Amino acid sequence: MKKIQIIFGIAIALFAIVLISSGFTGNKNNNTYKFNIKSNDELLEQFKSNSLTVENNKKFGKEKQSQLVLDVELQKDEEISPEMTFYNGNISGKLKLKEEKQFFNFTGKDVFREVKYDDRTVYIGSVSVQLKNKINEEEAVLSIRFEPETKKIDVALTSGAIGETAFIPFGEAFLTKNDWDQINEIIYGESQQ
Repeated sequence: MKKIQIIFGIAIALFAIVLISSGFTGNKNNNTYKFNIKSNDELLEQFKSNSLTVENNKKFGKEKQSQLVLDVELQKDEEISPEMTFYNGNISGKLKLKEEKQFFNFTGKDVFREVKYDDRTVYIGSVSVQLKNKINEEEAVLSIRFEPETKKIDVALTSGAIGETAFIPFGEAFLTKNDWDQINEIIYGESQQ
């Protein structure tokens, strides 16, 4: 019985040491977020006659019921004001096309903005990635907005040059016009009417 108590005591002590040391060695300026987001097929349908989706079938086939698996790692760079901080962002993930039974990996890095207003924190970034699709590998842009507190996220994937674009929206747009007015006021110093 005494041996079990000693082993139990050592285990608790080791656990406490790990917790304390990770508190001192962990970088509080890094944040990692993982998302698994379904395509917004209703919004995609609304864009069907838009020039943004002109190459969707050619590049992605049936893009409905797609998924975006996304890892976002943010490292604090510069605090501009109490309401806005720049983060260096690294993203990686894969685009899964359910109907086509295919997936395409991607990685990229760019600056994200952390914007604070009305007791909310929202991260906004636009990241260029090299994305392989059904016909080639080309630059794509992931426009990302997410709110960690509520776990809300929306991502717009745009691939290709003007006139040859493909577009797939993911998640649900959660920022209202009022939200964007406040965000633009913080970022640009003026409301975008």
